[in-house]
Amino acid sequence: MKKFITSVLLFFSFFGFSIFAEQPFFLQNWIIPDDFVWGVNVQIPGINGKTFYQKQSSDVINPYVYFYTKSKSNVDFPPYFTERNLLSWDMTYSEILDAFKDNKDFYASGYVYPLNKDSISKGIELLDVVRIFCREENHLNLELYFPHKMTEEERNSSLPSYCYVYYNRKGLKEEKMEIPDTERFEKDYRKIWEENSPEEKKIIAVTYFSAREYNFVPARYDCTLRMENQYEVAVLVLKSKFSIGNREELLNYVLKPGTKNVYGFYDELMNYEKLLKDMEDNPEKDIMKLAYEKNYDVLDISQLNYIKNMKDYIGKYGVAPYVDTDRLFVLRLGVGASYITREESIEYGLPIAEQLLKQYNSFYDFAAHVAAFDSYIGLRRSRFVDWANNIMFRYNGADMYLPLDEIVFDASEADKPLFFDNAYYKPKGDDLLWAYVQIENENHDGQNLSDVRKAISKYGELPCLLQIIKKIKPVQYDFSKNVSYKEFFKKYYSNIWNDLSENEKYAIAFSSNLFQLNEQYHLDFDNRVKLSNNSSDPKKLLKNSWSIENYEGLISNFTELEEDGHSEAYKRLSDLIDKHPGKTPVQIAAEEHLSMLETSRLHFVYDTRDILGSHGIEAWDEGRQITIMRWGISSGYITTEEAMRLIEPVVERIRKNYVTYYDFVSHYIMGRQFFALTYGEYVEYGRYAKKAVLEAEAYIPFDTLVFSGENADRSKVMSISDCIYLPSKAFLSWEIIMQNYRQKIDIKSAPAMIEKIEKLEKESPEYAKILLYWHASLLFYCNRYPDVIQFIEKNMSYLESYPIENDDYINSLYFYMASFNYIFQPEKALEIYHSLPENLKGNIYYYYQYAYASYLMLNYCRSQKEFDFYRGAAKEALNLLKKYDFDIGEELEGWLEN
Repeated sequence: MKKFITSVLLFFSFFGFSIFAEQPFFLQNWIIPDDFVWGVNVQIPGINGKTFYQKQSSDVINPYVYFYTKSKSNVDFPPYFTERNLLSWDMTYSEILDAFKDNKDFYASGYVYPLNKDSISKGIELLDVVRIFCREENHLNLELYFPHKMTEEERNSSLPSYCYVYYNRKGLKEEKMEIPDTERFEKDYRKIWEENSPEEKKIIAVTYFSAREYNFVPARYDCTLRMENQYEVAVLVLKSKFSIGNREELLNYVLKPGTKNVYGFYDELMNYEKLLKDMEDNPEKDIMKLAYEKNYDVLDISQLNYIKNMKDYIGKYGVAPYVDTDRLFVLRLGVGASYITREESIEYGLPIAEQLLKQYNSFYDFAAHVAAFDSYIGLRRSRFVDWANNIMFRYNGADMYLPLDEIVFDASEADKPLFFDNAYYKPKGDDLLWAYVQIENENHDGQNLSDVRKAISKYGELPCLLQIIKKIKPVQYDFSKNVSYKEFFKKYYSNIWNDLSENEKYAIAFSSNLFQLNEQYHLDFDNRVKLSNNSSDPKKLLKNSWSIENYEGLISNFTELEEDGHSEAYKRLSDLIDKHPGKTPVQIAAEEHLSMLETSRLHFVYDTRDILGSHGIEAWDEGRQITIMRWGISSGYITTEEAMRLIEPVVERIRKNYVTYYDFVSHYIMGRQFFALTYGEYVEYGRYAKKAVLEAEAYIPFDTLVFSGENADRSKVMSISDCIYLPSKAFLSWEIIMQNYRQKIDIKSAPAMIEKIEKLEKESPEYAKILLYWHASLLFYCNRYPDVIQFIEKNMSYLESYPIENDDYINSLYFYMASFNYIFQPEKALEIYHSLPENLKGNIYYYYQYAYASYLMLNYCRSQKEFDFYRGAAKEALNLLKKYDFDIGEELEGWLEN
């Protein structure tokens, strides 16, 4: 131990002191223990709570251990350094660089480190870094990080805040060794640089970033030397990137900007100047007012936001120099492609290059402006942060390829210098919202749809915002690939889901079944995004299925579902079962004058009410309430805000009435089957709805939804496995009759159906009352009017026991009255009409039969007075019917005209 201490005491302090012979021992043995086993991701035991990790680089020959401190303030080095006072935190940025200026065993370099954040809202974090390398096979690499200072004076006097220490395995290959950038230039590129004329060097200096972008060695003027094989030779770069294939096209590009420019930089310049003028000509107007007046597109507004925030930083030249550097680089490529000579390129390019050298204060100032230009151009692809970041990175390696201290910027016409901190667009507030709108405008994937909706809510329905929604192409779940629903959701839609408000999430989930069945996009609450070409049009759905064509119709249907939807019909039927304990559905139906459809529904209620519990099929109406509101938003009938205000109480009620989403949707599916009894397809409707629940899991994480269940019927909690209606034998027997009832009957098949009904009535007398209307309607359809009259009169006592608002009563009595007209007994038809309740006298069909009977009475009048009476009555009634666009038929139309 004493021997070790003695050897260490002979050692040196890094900064400004001589280096002793013990140094190799320190590098090889002191930091890394002799018994350390190099591996992959092996943790070295912590010291004083600090941990150190070994990392394996992409090159298996180059693993390294790095030590770091987690705090960025009051940082100390690992004990290996502090115990022997190897480093002093009191040394500034410039002092550290000076200490290693003439050191033959170590070297140091300083640079600005642009750290690109994940989110555009965070932008770029700039750090000032000093890197210290051991020249002997780079065993030691120390990086010191300083808070970034914009001015050189501030940076040079700043102190480090934290560090990383890398210790590499001994024996690295020569090509992996780090050497100073300036030494690399002298070694690899000085000779190439000196082959250029002074004029060419000026052009090279201001096209450095373009050459780096396309991976050409910047120091080679004619772009015939590439650093790697990533890009093609000059002639192919001209063709593929600039659409230039010959000398004429090249000269047009350089001398007539905008003639042919694939990237549109000239167009961007023109648009910059146009937008800047619009802003300066309308100083009192904000950007969105200008957007409305001038019909700006999304990119225009993004660029206006940029100009508003950046014009004072980038100065009087705006983005024009970007076009100039592009033209100069094309000239260099033209030489490499042999489209023009070096002399011609200098003739055209030198004035442009010299002008650029006058406009900027230094290479750093020029680099910062190039970063600002890239930030502006990057708006088009929402890359305004990382494109600027790339320029800053390339600036840090510039002295590896060019002798920066030999490049002189005249600065005679320069504005104030630009620093990297201000060289890229940093949107905030409303500008940040629009930046995310721009991302959606470029990607059309729905990831930033919530921001588009916020913009619509804030700025109104700008055409450019609505256009984004139309262009969104959501990813559809491919059932043929059998991918997990949850994995698909996690990959494509979890971020979109997380951006939704809580009420939106629940409203979307509760309306998801009809959305899935109509192949509509779930995760846009406003229902503006179209999932595919098969997606149903919400406006057509509202019109065809709901007779909704405006705001009033939408609100009326919403209210009706709240007060008297299918769930209310379900409850009324359930009450009838309680009213008639011990009776069968058919017996109850006959006693309560239920229609055939109501009888089917009564069977359903009879079979399911012990399963559904106290909430019955409320879920069905509640889900539809939310659905039609979402369709109403996209149809333009209601605003998002008002729709949400109406929906919120429904959402809250659902969350209280059920314990899980699957409890809710199982009750909902039962309601859908109750509705489907009209068509007799309750099994198919239930199965499709159940399938839609599973399919929608690719877009909605139903199992994450939280329900309070405080008003739930907890003894009747349902799951998706038991949501399909299982009919009783009694219902199935009745359903056979209903299948006949639903058949489309023509004049040929009707008589056979009448025989079936009469046989059924004879075999099962309890059915006679329920089938009364059907029986009468078929007789009427077959023009068996005397039989209609006889049948109605036979059942008149039962018919008169119906409530007068009952549809079967109204229609059956109509058949009775019309039949007398059609057997030319109009006086009997009029007698029936005058005995009708007042509400039926106003029924347009009864009124027509009254008009027709009055017309027929003209054939039976015994006096002129009587004739005039019936003629006047018929004429008055028929004219009134025509006023309401009722078709009175050719016979009566002709009589009226004559």
